[in-house]
Amino acid sequence: MCNIGRSSAIYHQITLKHGLGIIQQPSNEALKCPLNGPGSADKSGPYLSFLSRVCTFRELDVLPLPITHLTEHVTVDDMVFNEAKWHKFCHNKFGHNRLDRARKRKRAEMEAESSDISSTR
Repeated sequence: MCNIGRSSAIYHQITLKHGLGIIQQPSNEALKCPLNGPGSADKSGPYLSFLSRVCTFRELDVLPLPITHLTEHVTVDDMVFNEAKWHKFCHNKFGHNRLDRARKRKRAEMEAESSDISSTR
């Protein structure tokens, strides 16, 4: 189970290398920070949504990109404090549509395994 809470007992530094976002994939695309975008005063929503999707991708064991440095202990507050950024292309890999497709594939795999087990009995 992932911890996507609003604060953490231990501070976790989210390192941002030059030209690399939180997903750590090199890209010529500019890094985007949700804190700099238009919208409500509480800019943590995109981080909360992103971490929730990452958690679900991990539970399904189908991360679209490797993000080993972004542990399940990183919280929304950690990301806000560090002004975490991402490339739009990389962020889209963790989008709602891709997560829905991953869930459907996983469900189909489980149903196929279940039917294989029951047909061999």
